Amino acid sequence: MSSNGKKATCKITVKKAPKKIAFRKKSLTLKKGKSTTLKVKLPAGTASRKLSFSSSKKSVASVTAKGRVTAKKVGTAKITVKTYNKKKAAITVKVKKR
Repeated sequence: MSSNGKKATCKITVKKAPKKIAFRKKSLTLKKGKSTTLKVKLPAGTASRKLSFSSSKKSVASVTAKGRVTAKKVGTAKITVKTYNKKKAAITVKVKKR
């Protein structure tokens, strides 16, 4: 309690580290020049404070730190997401002509 008689409370929720991670889709097809944001699934009651995304072929499909994929040229790339505790998932992205 402070000198003016007021007090503050704070609720903290601690969630478990995820045991697995998955994309909501198995594969994705985009037309060249188009973008979409990938959605991931974590088990109920878990959380990951940081997700990192990477592309196997940045010249075909690039991905941002937030999971936004942009189709750059015709081809196929694998996008991988990784949690802070090293759990991984991958999705195949096919890029077609416009």
